Amino acid sequence: MKKFLIFLISTLIILVGCQSNKVNNDVYFDKISSISWLKPDENEVNFNKEDSEKILDILSKAELSSDNEETNGGLWLKAYTDDNQKYSITICGYKNISFSFDSEHKYKISESDYDTINNLIDSYR
Repeated sequence: MKKFLIFLISTLIILVGCQSNKVNNDVYFDKISSISWLKPDENEVNFNKEDSEKILDILSKAELSSDNEETNGGLWLKAYTDDNQKYSITICGYKNISFSFDSEHKYKISESDYDTINNLIDSYR
């Protein structure tokens, strides 16, 4: 019984440790109510609700990227919550197309998803 208890506790510790390495991007997406695009001239353009939802849908399906290489930003977006909290989203397109809500976690998206977002932005130019 004692060995089983030690095994059980050890297994729980390992499972909890593994879970803490996972990033739950739903934490961000559950809060976001709108997206805007930061133009190169520093003016912000708000996407309508439908386009914001399209972008959020694309970003919410992204996978955590293991590529830690620094890249130059290609698209700069802002995400706002209902209580006006703001997240910066920089979508980079050098080797892997990726984005981040914070400096710790980078997510990768496909080239076609990047093109979809870019086409949405073009419709607001």
